Amino acid sequence: MPGDAFNGDLDVLASVALDGNDAVLGGVVGEVYVRESVLLLAYLAVRPDLRGRGIGTALMERVAPLWYARPAVRLAVAEVHDPRAWSQVAGDDPARRLRLYERLGARLLAVPFVQPTVGAGRARVPGFLLVAFHVDPNIEVKLDGGTAVRSDIVGAFVRQYFGKAESVTAPYDAQLAELLGRISEHPAIPLLPVSEYDRIPLLA
Repeated sequence: MPGDAFNGDLDVLASVALDGNDAVLGGVVGEVYVRESVLLLAYLAVRPDLRGRGIGTALMERVAPLWYARPAVRLAVAEVHDPRAWSQVAGDDPARRLRLYERLGARLLAVPFVQPTVGAGRARVPGFLLVAFHVDPNIEVKLDGGTAVRSDIVGAFVRQYFGKAESVTAPYDAQLAELLGRISEHPAIPLLPVSEYDRIPLLA
């Protein structure tokens, strides 16, 4: 059951999986940052008693061709807990989620990440990775032995993401300035196999 809503420069997409009795089995939500042409996979969840049965994979395989074909989507990313920093998260297994994303064709952006504040009075959460599910050829850069994504696209998204989540603007605090500095220090950010996440330095 797909759906979408539009709120200025943020386009929200959603789809759920239902059984024959219209009970929800799982759901996926994407946020399109229209000006930056980046889709953030904000939510992908399956009922705990049904995990491992391919429902999450089926959801992503259904929405991906539709979402990634949108003109406003040049890059599709997700933030995921780094297994080095998180062994278990509220019943979720970060290593298992990474394997799911790998099966879906995701690659890692070779830059550390910290999740912005997600609620009043809550702190940012370090120990995250950024994975890329879709990269438009126009923003992909060929490197010796691999490919990369233009860093200006990623940097623009991160600034807008933190701006919306935390209402922050430049000049940024030390942590966000370091993150943006690592993103912009090279013209492009290499894409790595998901299994090579230990090559990415952690961000304090």
